[in-house]
Amino acid sequence: MSDRRRTIARDDTIRRHLIQVARVVRLVVGDLDAPHCVASLAAEAAMSPFHFLRVFRALACETPEAFVRRLRLQRAAWMLVSGDDTILSIALAAHFESPEGFARAFRRLYGATPALFRTVRGDPWAPFSRHIASYRPPPGVRRGASLGGPVQIELRPMPPLLFAAVRSVGPYNTVGPAFQRVVGWAMRSGLMTPDTRVIGLSYDDPERNPADTLRYDAAVTLAQPVATPPDVRVGVLPACTWAIGRHHGPYSGMTESFRALFRALEGRPKLLKAWLPCIEIYLNDPQNTPADALLTEIGAPVVEWT
Repeated sequence: MSDRRRTIARDDTIRRHLIQVARVVRLVVGDLDAPHCVASLAAEAAMSPFHFLRVFRALACETPEAFVRRLRLQRAAWMLVSGDDTILSIALAAHFESPEGFARAFRRLYGATPALFRTVRGDPWAPFSRHIASYRPPPGVRRGASLGGPVQIELRPMPPLLFAAVRSVGPYNTVGPAFQRVVGWAMRSGLMTPDTRVIGLSYDDPERNPADTLRYDAAVTLAQPVATPPDVRVGVLPACTWAIGRHHGPYSGMTESFRALFRALEGRPKLLKAWLPCIEIYLNDPQNTPADALLTEIGAPVVEWT
């Protein structure tokens, strides 16, 4: 067989396999609660189980079982941040026999326990930008809470702000370990005082930049410069005026609250955003505060142009 014929035959095989795998993907996405297994999915693809397993793994970069489990976990993530179902009921809906097994699998995928994910910056889509398919919630399901309605902006002049930070690069829902590191270091170093503030600094617009490039500093304020370990850096924000709004509720709704803040700024054209990161000032502790009672000040650096 000539090289050209071999190329045509290979391309035809790839196209056929893509069609067969797409049929399986549609079946799984359309009914996540069906008892899917390799044998039943291979039958849908009209392949032997052995051949189907090889083809699916080559095209999807995961096994069929991992694909089904991932979509069920992603649906569970949406349930965590958009409703008030118990973690036990969500675990059972995801086809786990115990909340402990569910928590282990969820943590491997999202890097956080279900309880923490519900409280802090849960983004169900974040880990799946490169996968063959993802779970999409029904129309009308929204993630977390937002400011809602018109935002009352406070223009707050602030002096230079000294801080110690751990940098996170990636989706904004993955900043939890950076906060654990910087707060843990500050506590062990005796730097957490009644005047210390836990803050977050976001440098990039998540609607314009790829999720894996987003820069974020998880930080605590400092009274004076201190020596730090290599992964903790000391920085300073210059004196600036901030347009401050308030986010009330789970951190998973922070993006919507920032959108509301920027919509409010659009109505005040003389307020121009300065070239500095946006700020989050956490007013209570998520470890001992109910999610719906969390309060966070959010701000954008502005200059009033007259």
